[in-house]
Amino acid sequence: WERVWASVVFTWNRPLALLAKRLFEERKVPFEIGGTGHSLTVRLPPEIEGALPDYDLYGDDRAIGFVQRGCVRGCSFCVVSKKEGLMSENKYSPLEEWVPDGFSKVLLLDNEFAALSPDVSAWLKEDREAATLRTAKEHGWKLSITQGYDLRCVNERKAGLLADWKPWDLKFRERRLYCAWDYYGIGPAVRRGIGRLVSAGFKPREIMVFCLVGYNT
Repeated sequence: WERVWASVVFTWNRPLALLAKRLFEERKVPFEIGGTGHSLTVRLPPEIEGALPDYDLYGDDRAIGFVQRGCVRGCSFCVVSKKEGLMSENKYSPLEEWVPDGFSKVLLLDNEFAALSPDVSAWLKEDREAATLRTAKEHGWKLSITQGYDLRCVNERKAGLLADWKPWDLKFRERRLYCAWDYYGIGPAVRRGIGRLVSAGFKPREIMVFCLVGYNT
């Protein structure tokens, strides 16, 4: 090998990566470690971070990416806000920039899509969440919001936008909005948000809620 890179997702993987680093460097092979389990500050070079995946490897037409990284929350059980910072500190990347021509499906990985910056630019004429949903609808892209949608952010307008072009499940077989019940204390907001989604046109079975069990309870 000329050089080795290791991505450590969880902290319990880190000792194994450090052992591998020692063994490779004893053989004069440069070894670099990144990933959340190793460091919250190590970054890929911008040209790598911004590179599109080689979708030819997978033989599929699902584009995978973010329109905006970061989070507006600071939950102690989560590293996103520590690793990626505020959403306002991250670049907004419209779907048009990273969904290849000919693709029909989009897996959206945003951690806090519900709280997308409300900034309205002269060319968008609308907020970024609305722009993302409208773009998906205009292109006929099936959009899956893979991370839990923050029901604390749901108002009648947002519920209507989501109901107008309902997102899909991870396998793009049926309509599904994944929602987050991050901890017990936000229960009233979760229930209000679900009620607004149903009132806007969602069927209850089209809503799936992730519940974090055992945190602070």
